[in-house]
Amino acid sequence: MKNIGKTINKIVLIASILMILMIFWVATNHFQPLQAEAATSSVGAEIVYGTKNYSNGTIKYDMQVNLDIEKLTEGMSEIDKTANMGILSMKMSALKTKLEEKGLKVTASADGYSLSTDIRTYSSAHKRAVMDPERDGYEMYDPKEGLKTWGFYRNIYEFTFDTAFKNVANNQYLLVADEAINGMRDYGITDNNFRYVFNYGTFMTQKTLTSNADKIYFNDNEKIYIHEFVMSKDGAEGKQVTLTQKAYNSTGWNITLVAIVLVALVITVLIRYKQVGAANKERAAISCAIGGKDGGI
Repeated sequence: MKNIGKTINKIVLIASILMILMIFWVATNHFQPLQAEAATSSVGAEIVYGTKNYSNGTIKYDMQVNLDIEKLTEGMSEIDKTANMGILSMKMSALKTKLEEKGLKVTASADGYSLSTDIRTYSSAHKRAVMDPERDGYEMYDPKEGLKTWGFYRNIYEFTFDTAFKNVANNQYLLVADEAINGMRDYGITDNNFRYVFNYGTFMTQKTLTSNADKIYFNDNEKIYIHEFVMSKDGAEGKQVTLTQKAYNSTGWNITLVAIVLVALVITVLIRYKQVGAANKERAAISCAIGGKDGGI
């Protein structure tokens, strides 16, 4: 019995080591981070719109409007520079007022040339779906949605969608910001120094989720990875976001675990069978030996 116990312990140990090695292999066989493309180097103004997903399930939509006053007044005389700064400051103040009239809480930078606001926050994807007038929040989950590659131990999913800038008119907050920027075109903003930026934020690392973003970085303040998509006004129509996600296939892992357990049981039964058979033969031999000895008395 001691031998059987030792054998079972060895089998369990070997099975555990194999499982650990398999987990390590899958964990290290991950996506490589994308190389970020060079961003525009002479940005004078931008509208940034973000969709951010946090580890606690919260989803947040936010927006920023930023002016680089040095870029926008570059090469101007001091008189023109001062005049332009004053006009741009007033226009940003007017934009802040318009957004606040729509019920948003807007924060302005110390110099007034940068505005930021949290448009809407949901506690979960379900809450967001419930608030969507075109959905009821109880749609059936389809595990095959977005499935690109099925793997025994992991699946690859791919999702492609447009940015919020494809149709600015459909978003009342972006529309107000865009109209405000258009009103600043006589004061230094041009097609060459203006850009749209769509930020997709996620708590998932690039080992799990990667994309076709122009730049990917970690935001220390929000503890999420930002996938940044940069576009001009003319390029917003055709700009799309493609997210590629790696997800472990629980079915494959469960099958593997069951297989290891079954193999261990089969080996244990075989060993036990052989040991019982050997013990029976040994007892039979002893009985014969004893019987022969008694018969000789």
